Amino acid sequence: MIEPFLVPGGAHHVEKHRTSRILAQRLPRAARAACKLLVLAVAALGLHCKSEPEPAPQRSIAEGLESIALTVASTPAGARISLDGTDTGKLTPATFTIATGKDHAVALSHPDCLTYSQTVFAAPHHPVSIDATLKYGGRLRVSSDPPARILVDGKESFDAPGTSSTLPPGKHLALASAPDRAPESHEFEIAASETTEWSVKLDPGVLVKLGTTPPGAAIELDGKATGLVTPQELWLKPSKRHAVQLRLEGFVPVVRKLPDLAKAKAPVLVEVELQDSQTVDLTTRIEALAKRVSATERKLKALQARQSGTVISGDAREELALEQTISQLEEDLNQDLSDLTSLREELDKLEDADSESR
Repeated sequence: MIEPFLVPGGAHHVEKHRTSRILAQRLPRAARAACKLLVLAVAALGLHCKSEPEPAPQRSIAEGLESIALTVASTPAGARISLDGTDTGKLTPATFTIATGKDHAVALSHPDCLTYSQTVFAAPHHPVSIDATLKYGGRLRVSSDPPARILVDGKESFDAPGTSSTLPPGKHLALASAPDRAPESHEFEIAASETTEWSVKLDPGVLVKLGTTPPGAAIELDGKATGLVTPQELWLKPSKRHAVQLRLEGFVPVVRKLPDLAKAKAPVLVEVELQDSQTVDLTTRIEALAKRVSATERKLKALQARQSGTVISGDAREELALEQTISQLEEDLNQDLSDLTSLREELDKLEDADSESR
């Protein structure tokens, strides 16, 4: 029988070697298990993180405060929209984004209706809506010989032959003018959704240059409003005599007959200095008060002479009555003289101010 081979250290050494080998075999398993546990933990952590809702991005405090929606609609629809004086190129209905904290001007124009305008204030978080009911208007179509410029109510203008833009229903004054031609004016009644026709022929005219100091006076020609203001060049018919009336607020109206244009040398120059109505009023009051003062002084002088005769005659009752009358007249005279002085001072100040302004 062969004896087992023994290594140094005996059985204890063999058992220790076996244990070390077993541990060496088990350690990798433990490490693998630990790794698995670590992976599972990380995965669980990842799942946990993913299961939590992602926080919403922080919105700016100013967001929602800086702009709001503006909705614009109209009846009838299809009106062109202007926003803050700029044509948007859009027709109603439409929606815009507008800045808050200020006013915005909205204007609507429709071929058959009058222009509509409205100003809105844009407040934060308060959308604005405009639903406009547009008013229908009418038009004026003019045919002229020769071609002319048409002025409506002194504002609206267009070339003839041609048609005006939409006008509000009611009465309107149209003036047709052309170079070297006498103008013609006519009053029309414009009806909603209708076109009024006017055919006009302009005769050759004589040039009249009309001016006023100060300028800006409204011109009436032969009793008819023209819609024009001074300074102005007028071509008038030489076949008749003409008169112009000039009106300017704060000044006295003036009527001036023009010379015979058939005989006058063209151009005819007409310059009118308008009188301030306040100045004229003061002057008139001063003149009237001065006349009253003169009359009172004459009457007072006569009564004083009569009073002297009464003293001589010795009539006590008549003397007392005269004394009372004279006393009242003297009081009235002093008041009138005081008023007259005040009016003259006021007139002087007004004339000085007028001179400085010129």
